[in-house]
Amino acid sequence: MLLRSWINPLCIALCVIAAVFVVIGLVYFFVPPTHLPSFLPGHIHGAKRYKVHHVSHPGRKRALLAMIPAALPLAGAWWLRFRYSPLD
Repeated sequence: MLLRSWINPLCIALCVIAAVFVVIGLVYFFVPPTHLPSFLPGHIHGAKRYKVHHVSHPGRKRALLAMIPAALPLAGAWWLRFRYSPLD
């Protein structure tokens, strides 16, 4: 059972999770694969060694796939906020 006192912190947590997904998507969109952090998939180590050309383009598909999961926590926060609104 969901108590009314849990709604606001839960909505904030869901919005923070959505913001993390959006930030990861923006990193994929604006940063070339050779400069990605090593913990993100798609990072290329030593592009000259492998003779990879044209690696300056960002991963647009990965950016989109990282931003899509942000919709689920935002929808959950919206639903919780308006479904369990306090009675006046």
